[in-house]
Amino acid sequence: MRSSASSSLLAVITPPDVVSQLLLAIPMCLLYEAGILAARMVAPRSSDAPSSS
Repeated sequence: MRSSASSSLLAVITPPDVVSQLLLAIPMCLLYEAGILAARMVAPRSSDAPSSS
């Protein structure tokens, strides 16, 4: 897991039930990773090759 802040937040806002925490933690981690992948696809890439114009 890349960030412990999200799991700390989940531990505070969920009831003290392990199953409830897991049911919220798994989608939260998947959405976090999906956001990272989406940011990589959208972010502009720097080109190392000089443009020939």
